[in-house]
Amino acid sequence: MKCLRKFAIRKAPAIVSLLMLFGNTDAYGQNRSLQSTFVRLRTSVDALSTQIPNDARVGQLKGSVEGLGQLYDAPDLLAPPAYIRVIDFYAALLKTALTAPPAEKRAIVDSVAADLSLKLDFATAAPQLAGQPPMQVDVRVFTRRFNQQIDGYQISWNPQLYSGQEPMFTFLNLTSPATGTLPPGRYTMLVVKDHVVVSRETEQIGLGGERSIDVVAPLP
Repeated sequence: MKCLRKFAIRKAPAIVSLLMLFGNTDAYGQNRSLQSTFVRLRTSVDALSTQIPNDARVGQLKGSVEGLGQLYDAPDLLAPPAYIRVIDFYAALLKTALTAPPAEKRAIVDSVAADLSLKLDFATAAPQLAGQPPMQVDVRVFTRRFNQQIDGYQISWNPQLYSGQEPMFTFLNLTSPATGTLPPGRYTMLVVKDHVVVSRETEQIGLGGERSIDVVAPLP
């Protein structure tokens, strides 16, 4: 698991302007089932396959969607709301990719393909629960400065390329450790103090089928 580094807050204007069209985080997965969300996801992926045929990343994306659908797309499956929210976000994001300029389209396809590939690897590697593949990872985050534990930081998480006004997920308790559960995937982890983001970095949650993970976030 990679550690956090000090950063300067920057935005990628083209991607951010595209994503801000989605609005409030609560819109994702609201009152949707995982089955209906997979339908939306498949529709966007099929359209991308027609639009840019023989693209390796789109092929990977389609394979991951089909694999996840076989594992999870069942009427009696109890899916965590957080998992539905992330998949619903990707369905909306891929739909925007259909009309995005080439560079933005490539960034979206590559990012979503990498995330769904990790989700599929997790689903096939992690032990099953009650006869179905697991859909969540237990996460603990510790904040430290020069190997000394420093408490009182809030930890939030966003899927890659997400840029809403509020983080998609926030652990309820402060460090250390801040604890919670997340769907497996690729995230930007935000370390926050007094409403100011002090550091962030990409984290891969559930890599290798890990059902629980500790993350150490070095403070600036």
